[in-house]
Amino acid sequence: MGTSEIKYGDSVCYIQHVDTGLWLTYQSVDVKSVRMGSIQRKAIMHHEGHMDDGLNLSRSQHEESRTARVIRSTVFLFNRFIRGLDALSKKAKAPAVDLPIESVSLSLQDLIGYFHPPDEHLEHEDKQNRLRALKNRQNLFQEEGMISLVLECIDRLHVYSSAAHFADVAGREAGESWKSILNSLYELLAALIRGNRKNCAQFSGSLDWLISRLERLEASSGILEVLHCVLVESPEALNIIKEGHIKSIISLLDKHGRNHKVLDVLCSLCVCHGVAVRSNQHLICDNLLPGRDLLLQTRLVNHVSSMRPNIFLGVSEGSAQYKKWYYELMVDHTEPFVTAEATHLRVGWASTEGYSPYPGGGEEWGGNGVGDDLFSYGFDGLHLWSGCIARTVSSPNQHLLRTDDVISCCLDLSAPSISFRINGQPVQGMFENFNIDGLFFPVVSFSAGIKVRFLLGGRHGEFKFLPPPGYAPCYEAVLPKEKLKVEHSREYKQERTYTRDLLGPTVSLTQAAFTPIPVDTTQIVLPPHLERIREKLAENIHELWVMNKIELGWQYGPVRDDNKRQHPCLVEFCKLPEQERNYNLQMSLETLKTLLALGCHVGIADEHAEEKVKKMKLPKNYQLTSGYKPAPMDLSFIKLTPSQEAMVDKLAENAHNVWARDRIRQGWTYGIQQDVKNRRNPRLVPYTLLDDRTKKSNKDSLREAVRTLLGYGYNLEAPDQEHAARAEVCSGTGERFRIFRAEKTYAVKAGRWYFEFEAVTAGDMRVGWSRPGCQPDQELGSDERAFAFDGFKAQRWHQGNEHYGRSWQAGDVVGCMVDMNEHTMMFTLNGEILLDDSGSELAFKDFDVGDGFIPVCSLGVAQVGRMNFGKDVSTLKYFTICGLQEGYEPFAVNTNRDITMWLSKRLPQFLQVPSNHEHIEVTRIDGTIDSSPCLKVTQKSFGSQNSSTDIMFYRLSMPIECAEVFSKTVAGGLPGAGLFGPKNDLEDYDDSDFEVLMKTAHGHLVSDRGDKDKEATKPEFNNHKDYAQEKPSRLKQRFLLRRTKPDYSTSHSARLTEDVLADDRDDYDFLMQTSTYYYSVRIFPGQEPANVWVGWITSDFHQYDTGFDLDRVRTVTVTLGDEKGKVHESIKRSNCYMVCAGESMSPGQGRNNNGLEIGCVVDAATGLLTFIANGKELSTYYQVEPSTKLFPAVFAQATSPNVFQFELGRIKNVMPLSAGLFKSEHKNPVPQCPPRLHVQFLSHVLWSRMPNQFLKVDVSRISERQGWLVQCLDPLQFMSLHIPEENRSVDILELTEQEELLKFHYHTLRLYSAVCALGNHRVAHALCSHVDEPQLLYAIENKYMPGLLRAGYYDLLIDIHLSSYATARLMMNNEFIVPMTEETKSITLFPDENKKHGLPGIGLSTSLRPRMQFSSPSFVSISNEFYQYSPEFPLDILKAKTIQMLTEAVKEGSLHARDPVGGTTEFLFVPLIKLFYTLLIMGVFHNEDLKHILQLIEPSVFKEAVTPEEEGHTLEKELSAEDSKLEGAGDEGGKRPQEGLLQMKLPEPVKLQMCLLLQYLCDCQVRHRIEAIVAFSDDFVAKLQDNQRFRYNEVMQALNMSAALTARKTKEFRSPPQEQINMLLNFKDDKSECPCPEEIRDQLLDFHEDLMTHCGIELDEDGSLDGNSDLTIRGRLLSLVEKVTYLKKKQAEKPVESDSKKSSSLQQLISETMVRWAQESVIEDPELVRAMFVLLHRQYDGIGGLVRALPKTYTINGVSVEDTINLLASLGQIRSLLSVRMGKEEEKLMIRGLGDIMNNKVFYQHPNLMRALGMHETVMEVMVNVLGGGESKEITFPKMVANCCRFLCYFCRISRQNQKAMFDHLSYLLENSSVGLASPAMRGSTPLDVAAASVMDNNELALALREPDLEKVSHTPTLCI
Repeated sequence: MGTSEIKYGDSVCYIQHVDTGLWLTYQSVDVKSVRMGSIQRKAIMHHEGHMDDGLNLSRSQHEESRTARVIRSTVFLFNRFIRGLDALSKKAKAPAVDLPIESVSLSLQDLIGYFHPPDEHLEHEDKQNRLRALKNRQNLFQEEGMISLVLECIDRLHVYSSAAHFADVAGREAGESWKSILNSLYELLAALIRGNRKNCAQFSGSLDWLISRLERLEASSGILEVLHCVLVESPEALNIIKEGHIKSIISLLDKHGRNHKVLDVLCSLCVCHGVAVRSNQHLICDNLLPGRDLLLQTRLVNHVSSMRPNIFLGVSEGSAQYKKWYYELMVDHTEPFVTAEATHLRVGWASTEGYSPYPGGGEEWGGNGVGDDLFSYGFDGLHLWSGCIARTVSSPNQHLLRTDDVISCCLDLSAPSISFRINGQPVQGMFENFNIDGLFFPVVSFSAGIKVRFLLGGRHGEFKFLPPPGYAPCYEAVLPKEKLKVEHSREYKQERTYTRDLLGPTVSLTQAAFTPIPVDTTQIVLPPHLERIREKLAENIHELWVMNKIELGWQYGPVRDDNKRQHPCLVEFCKLPEQERNYNLQMSLETLKTLLALGCHVGIADEHAEEKVKKMKLPKNYQLTSGYKPAPMDLSFIKLTPSQEAMVDKLAENAHNVWARDRIRQGWTYGIQQDVKNRRNPRLVPYTLLDDRTKKSNKDSLREAVRTLLGYGYNLEAPDQEHAARAEVCSGTGERFRIFRAEKTYAVKAGRWYFEFEAVTAGDMRVGWSRPGCQPDQELGSDERAFAFDGFKAQRWHQGNEHYGRSWQAGDVVGCMVDMNEHTMMFTLNGEILLDDSGSELAFKDFDVGDGFIPVCSLGVAQVGRMNFGKDVSTLKYFTICGLQEGYEPFAVNTNRDITMWLSKRLPQFLQVPSNHEHIEVTRIDGTIDSSPCLKVTQKSFGSQNSSTDIMFYRLSMPIECAEVFSKTVAGGLPGAGLFGPKNDLEDYDDSDFEVLMKTAHGHLVSDRGDKDKEATKPEFNNHKDYAQEKPSRLKQRFLLRRTKPDYSTSHSARLTEDVLADDRDDYDFLMQTSTYYYSVRIFPGQEPANVWVGWITSDFHQYDTGFDLDRVRTVTVTLGDEKGKVHESIKRSNCYMVCAGESMSPGQGRNNNGLEIGCVVDAATGLLTFIANGKELSTYYQVEPSTKLFPAVFAQATSPNVFQFELGRIKNVMPLSAGLFKSEHKNPVPQCPPRLHVQFLSHVLWSRMPNQFLKVDVSRISERQGWLVQCLDPLQFMSLHIPEENRSVDILELTEQEELLKFHYHTLRLYSAVCALGNHRVAHALCSHVDEPQLLYAIENKYMPGLLRAGYYDLLIDIHLSSYATARLMMNNEFIVPMTEETKSITLFPDENKKHGLPGIGLSTSLRPRMQFSSPSFVSISNEFYQYSPEFPLDILKAKTIQMLTEAVKEGSLHARDPVGGTTEFLFVPLIKLFYTLLIMGVFHNEDLKHILQLIEPSVFKEAVTPEEEGHTLEKELSAEDSKLEGAGDEGGKRPQEGLLQMKLPEPVKLQMCLLLQYLCDCQVRHRIEAIVAFSDDFVAKLQDNQRFRYNEVMQALNMSAALTARKTKEFRSPPQEQINMLLNFKDDKSECPCPEEIRDQLLDFHEDLMTHCGIELDEDGSLDGNSDLTIRGRLLSLVEKVTYLKKKQAEKPVESDSKKSSSLQQLISETMVRWAQESVIEDPELVRAMFVLLHRQYDGIGGLVRALPKTYTINGVSVEDTINLLASLGQIRSLLSVRMGKEEEKLMIRGLGDIMNNKVFYQHPNLMRALGMHETVMEVMVNVLGGGESKEITFPKMVANCCRFLCYFCRISRQNQKAMFDHLSYLLENSSVGLASPAMRGSTPLDVAAASVMDNNELALALREPDLEKVSHTPTLCI
């Protein structure tokens, strides 16, 4: 470049440094701007700048010019837009205004992108450059006035109230984009100020304007962004925030739902730049936490299990099942509380139709059992449970079920009713009129801590009480050949010893309710050739029958007599009585017809066969007395073919069915024993279950019939077997398969992986790999997401199937291999690779990696399989044969925890309609002046091939909640009896079902109802017969939901329609009082109304069906009575209250073009639901229970693309739906549709997480008498996360796969932390009711807790319970008050002679620390006194858990586990180390604990010192000894990892935590040094004084000294103390002689050297320090640099040695670690860089640290320890107020703290201690904070200022040095000298008094006053006057 000439005016200079070749470019001063004043030079250093640095220059110019162009075009466009809007608002009749709507919205999107912050994953350097550029852009835009332009646009748009309003003025197109433009403008505003402190500060003035806009929903999401930016960046804004603002922000949560940005805004209101705003914290706590509808609501809930015997009772038309059943449950033992939650124990009946309590989440808080749905009916001693609602029921001495109770459960399927007795006494209540589809079974549900026995009667447990008359014991329902067992009611896994069996869906016995259906023969006509044979067939069968009877010894007799064996039918066929002969003929006719009906072909094969037929010649003894000898045909030569045998079997089955049907029609039912009186027969079972003897006799006679046919020359051809069998298989419906898969977080994207699947059964199963997004309701491989092998059909599945491999047998093992690098998949069967038809080994190839793959399998009905991921490789059976050599790894290799499995759970649940749903689309239509807001549902796939014809179930996402207690007089309800209609309805019943039951129970029945049933012989039976005939008509009146509505004139809703016509104005006062809400559904033309149902459903509606029928809705009536057996309450409960739109149209009503509108009205105060169709009121109405949550719902089957829309409008005097759904809209009559409200649809299968542990339940049959024992002892809990508006909960661990919810709840935890941050004890105590101690312990211990929540819970634990004491300790960390006790005197620098460093933080430390104080958590407190301390937490438990978890974590880290707890190393370590660090500061750990943990951090450095004899061993041996010593602490046999925490590869956040920890350890070392110095000094000074005394006596005794010598010798004793010490320690320089003897000098020198060594200063070879070292900062820096370069050279010279020599002290460890971290990777976090440098500096500044610490050291006498500790407590309290914005409470605390200090005698005894503690500084700081800038003369807290001043005056008066310390603040005090002079209350305690006290009586200070100070002093008197 030549010589550089710098011309002024040039903008950039280039300079190259010759040695390094580095370039430097810098901006030179521009001549023109020199005159403007000083300007800073910007210089940039470049690594490689070979003259192409011009690039940088031109790039920045290009960037600026581009920004300028953008600004120019935007300003032009916006101005045009504003002009257009202004023209619109003037409503001038000018021509149409040109609004650049489209270009504005497009350019807004571009601008938002232009200001988008750089992506996270960019390189650090690149990211920083982009951030810089972004900031420049923001500044340029701001300078050009863009922010105010945007604000103008916003103001212009906000003039309009809604999109429709704007559309009226500006046209339809403009109206549509109004909302999006508004939101984009706000987003642009946020982008312009985000991260830019200056822009935010300017904007913070407009905060009021901003928050006032929040009420307007259309732009609230954009406004939130802006708010967040302002509050996070500029603390000034906090001063403007008022209570109303906070409430507005909180109400946003209500409208937006779970939006974490709202929480972020609230967080920034609580703590801003390290200062807590107490008033805001309290406000948020009071306004948000009590309702906390959306915030984290968690509770530890017991796992509940349900057990049932395999007894299934059903009833259907024509079934053989008995109708009344009875069993007992004996409670052997129950513990009311095993955990903090009460033990769950309920008993009752459930239906197979839908009772499926999954473990984990569910209805309400989860842990569901009997009675938590409408498919089960339970009793717990006090309540009747059904549909998750408990109704208290009275019974003799009421109590929850307890030990030795016997509960009798009665089920009557004819009424239907369910009732209970407890210890033989009836419970005064029952369930009636429930659905009786499905099969019922006895069931008990329980949590841990119970032992119960099922007593089922017979050989399965003797009853303790007699069943009521007519009730049969349950064991009788067990079919022959079935074994009774007790099992889980919903089972999808079985625990084996090492593995877990996965089970497919189960099918309950369909045979249980046997309904015989014989073949229909009514349509069959016999062909003539068979008519002929009919009689012969009948005759031959009769002859055979006679022959058999004679063989059995029967004789003819006129009357049948079984004892004498006489029978009237033993005669010739022709002589048979007419009836019997016809019966025989009929039978043969039926047999022939049945043959034809079954598809048999019967033809004549041999015309002349009849002649050939021979009769049997029977011996003489067959001749009867009448002379008649039977002569059946001789058919011995005829053999049947197998197909004909099968035909006989079918005939026999049909004959059985015919017989059974007739019997059932006569009123017979199945029973274990024949019982003629009660008509029970053991043979009323399906044919397959009949006993062999009965089967044989049936078959024999029919076989003879078939042979007779063949004998007469006919031939039989049986139909095709296949055809018949296939027809049976297809008819199954319900759950066909169940899918299991690994958790999504385990998806693999690279590498080769292997797992095994063992087919325990050989049926329909598939196994393979799937993408994480696989659907739970799609068969595996039917879509593009899964790749599976089906070993049942030998097929591979992926978007269809083709033949592959071979079929599996039970017990076979399938190996599944995926190679993510080659993109191939293979399957093996028992170690052999399977091939496809072309002979290729690859099952699938060339797939995309995408999101990776996880193992998956699906199991068909009743199948069992096992998945083995190979966590323990030795359990894999074929991995070594195929897998290992090819480089595959077991899927669970290097995992520490069991892999979490998820399964497809068949419990239909409502989910939000996703925007990409293949069939449905939901459009949000905003409200206008004329129309209400709507949610429109369209079927976008309608008419296409994949269109879904099923009915879809929709609901809105929020419910209306009915009142907890209904008001008695109802404005529009039924007059009279609140819940069950007019009273007279009830009185004309003679007896209700319930009363009848009561009477049977007490045995009054016969006498009471005698007049009705004259047949007293069978009262029970007949009674129920006449009951069944008379009752329904009455029951209908009382119980059917859809009653016809009585005509009542006062009805509010009836008035609606008439009034609307007459007078359209609302009565406003009435409206504000009303609790009636309205919404309507518009069914569009083209959609068939008969396919749409409209109304309300409750949160437990889980019925998923392809069709919908109102009659099949689940309902139950709970009837409660009093002791006398009178009904006093009867509640009809259902989960669905709908009307069919088709039925609501009157026949003559034509369809209008707007479609049909159905309105639904709910009165929340009375629970009455009514409906309106096109303005006419419908007769259907419903009554619901109190506290019911009702969701607006529509069930629709689409018959056109536009199906319907929810219209959220209102009608006269009724509030809109939004007023009932949203708390914040409660009094707002204008209909709203906030973003939180959306349409949900019912999805019938969901993914659900399998718990990692299940309740252990033991089942055994003790004996025939004692029945079946079920016991469960070990408690198991899970943390349930409640979703209040849907009244359901999920296991919190499920959030791993629900990212949105996870993020929101993490932010909730952060908000909780912020609300109680910086020692807000009042809120901390309140939070203990939300997140209590067991929850925190569960959350920090649980290994499966999602990472974000893990971090949140650890922080919350620290913030609520620990941080305030930890902070108090940290504040005193650099102040050392050492009591002079014996203990202190025993402290030495090194623990032993070896001069080896002791472990930091271990060993004796006596300096005083504040005391730890907690108070027990209290949520309600009257006085604030209570909240002085943090809520307590069991620190011992926490300490033990922390040590254990840290040990496990380090082990995990050193093994490089693939699945660290929390998901990443960062989430594993950061929370743990934070917690450990906090506990360490609090001083919770003892020496042993700390030793253990230090060895985890770095085993080689922090090992305990060894004895000298062992020192000879090499370092390696030492290390191995270390290992073996620690093995005990680790796992059995598992080696303790040699790799400490510091040697692992750690992410930056973990490094930052480690830096804090190491800092603290350095602090511990400094403390130790100081205490050692104090101890040494005490001893050393004592020796010096002894020596002095000795020398003094010597001088005194010496008689012959000259005067001069005496003067010289006694000079020492005559000097003041300071000089004496100087003289004594004069031996440092060796210049003058020193009176101190040699040994005392040596002692000091030795200690000096030890201290140097301890501080890590290397002494030179001769042991002395470099004397003439330069002590200026420059000199010290240079020497540091020299030292480092010297060390580097040294390292370079001996690289081999440096490897073998490990660091041995904390100092070396820190230096090495920091250097290693810096070399390892570029450190991005500025915080970490700072922490590392501070640490490094401390290692080379040991002496400097000591020099700074010693002035803050103070020794006191042991006597004043107590007082000093009290003093420290008060000081700590005052210091904690420094980080808080002052409020009334803080003022009180401050005054109290100052008072406590001044009343403490230490304050007066030790003035120097007060200075060492910097008390005056603290009090001054508080005062400065309060007095502020001093412009306003008003003092906010005069009382406190007065107290501070009084304190400072005392402080000055107690010592001259204190005066000197206060003198530094004189000028500030004089500036504020006017404060408080006018107030009499402050007299004598104003800043002016303090100023006076600081110089009073102190001439030295008075002389030091400077001129400006004196001027201020001279001004002051004028103020006083």
